[in-house]
Parts: sequence; structure tokens; C-alpha cells
Amino acid sequence: MNVYIQRCFIACICLCVLGMTIWYTGIRVYSVQLGQSLVDNTHFEKSGNMYTDKKRKIRVENGEDAQLVVYNRVPKCGSRSMQMLLSMNSKNNNFTFVSSKLYGEKVLTEDKQAKLVNEISRIPRPAIYDRHVHFLNFTKFGLTKPIYINLIRDPFSRAISGYYYVRFGDIYNNYTADEHYINNTKAKYMTFDECVLQDRVACSTETLFSKGMIPFFCGQEPHCREPSTRALYDAMRNVISEYLFVGILEEFDTSLKMLERLLPRFFKGSSTKINSSKKLTTAKSKMHADRKPPSEEVVQIVKNRLALEYQFYEFIKVRFNAQKEELEV
Repeated sequence: MNVYIQRCFIACICLCVLGMTIWYTGIRVYSVQLGQSLVDNTHFEKSGNMYTDKKRKIRVENGEDAQLVVYNRVPKCGSRSMQMLLSMNSKNNNFTFVSSKLYGEKVLTEDKQAKLVNEISRIPRPAIYDRHVHFLNFTKFGLTKPIYINLIRDPFSRAISGYYYVRFGDIYNNYTADEHYINNTKAKYMTFDECVLQDRVACSTETLFSKGMIPFFCGQEPHCREPSTRALYDAMRNVISEYLFVGILEEFDTSLKMLERLLPRFFKGSSTKINSSKKLTTAKSKMHADRKPPSEEVVQIVKNRLALEYQFYEFIKVRFNAQKEELEV
């Protein structure tokens, strides 16, 4: 009898894992189809050194038309390497680079939004401004929209990287850990698997979404931080209408080559620098030495919780590959 119960239990687990895998595969296929549909409405026309997005009507020719770029960097998506690169480029390519030191305040009151967009608009041109902040609508405050760019990465890899980052910190900016974990040893040393399997708030669907990538593209509205297709679609629409480029961390070198073509004033020479600078190639977070790889069970559970993030990621990959083909990179 006990053997029979054990076999039934194992069979149930196998069916659950199979069901989650099939569901996730279906989500991925749907996201690719949706992404292709949206990308089909945005074509980058090549004419010499100029690329024109027919929907946005933004022209970039030798960097002369690009005066203000906003990089509202998504955490744990190569932003440190990009910051170091832009700092070097600003000297070599003669543009203003303003990098915000505010890391925690990503959602702003309307008054703070108005103040920030006005400050950004007053930066001497040509310029790039970067900050960990959710998308800001400049036209809402009567200002000309800038060119937006960003980078994203595989949602699961980003989630687990962020989980350990807030606990064990970083060697480059002397950041040790989130204040919550400094005097909370149990929470600090809890593995990612334990957090997920014990249904801790830090690993819940709601927390993973609110700290995810979609809010950075959706915007400052409250619904952008709540897991929903509304937030997902608003993020997608903003990418199409507001972002000249969203790169993929897994294809970082290719992303830089594409930026060199799209925004040469700011990114000329970037692909060479990224491979020759020791400081850039070693810009990595310091992780806990005892960090264990997640179990397959946890991978499936978290990918399920990150379903909306994966839809967005697949959409961005479709757009990225379409631009890569158009740019012949």
C-alpha cells in the first residue's frame, strides 16, 4: 500500500511539472507571435547611415539628430558596464553624460516626475542621462520626448541575481546589502530555493513582478507594478513608441554594435572598448560563495511566476532580432 501511494505521489509530481512545462511553452510561443505582430508595425528603413523608424519618425544620421538620450537602466542587466562605457565615451565622443546616484527611488510622485524631466531637459546637449527609474512621459509635462534606450536579460537569471545582490552586495560601490538583511542573518542566508519553496514574500509573484523589468517600460502608474496583461501591453506599447533600442544582455557585444549604428555620436568605438578594457570586462557583482544553483523544481515554479516577464522578454527578442537584421549587424 505504501509503495502504491509513493508511486501515485511521484506520478502526480511528474504530471504537474509536465503541465507547467507545456503551459510555459505555450506562453513563449504566444509571446513570439505577439511580438512579431507588433514589430511588423515598426519598420526601420535604411538609407545610407540613416535609420528611420516609420512609426516614431525619429531619424538618426551620424548622431546629428540625437540630442538627448535617456537610459532608464533596469537593475542587474549590465547597467554597470554600460555606465563605465558611457563615461569613457563621453570624453572620447564629446557629449555630456549624467549618471544619477539615486538607486532606490524608481517610482516618483507627479511633482517629482515634473522636476526630474525638467532637469533632464536642461542638460547641455548632446547628452545621455541614466538612472534606475520607471519610464517617464516627457510629453505629459509639455516637453519634447527624448530618445529612450535600455537593456534587459533572461527574467529568471535576473531574478536570482537580484535575490543574492540585495543580500551580499557589490564590490564596486561598497554596497554591502539591503538594510533589511544586515541584522537578519536567517533571511540573509536563506537560499533562493528555500525562499521559493517556503512561499516567502520576497519570491512571490507580486514581488517578482513589482521588482521586475516590465514596470521600467510601463511607467509610473500604480497598475504598472501589479502583475497584469494591462501592464505588459502598456510596456510593449511604450517600447514601440518611445524606445529606439532595447538590447539583450545575453547578446551584449551585438547590442553595442547595433547602438554604434543607431547612435554613433554616443556609442562610436564601444564594441572595441568593451573588449579591451579590463575594468569593463570585470564589472561583475560579488555573490555569496555558498550560493547554490536552483533545483529544476524551483526553476519551473519561478518561471511560472515570471510568465508576464517572459512574454515581455520574448517580445523584446523578436524586436531585437528584427532590428539586427535591418542593421545588418
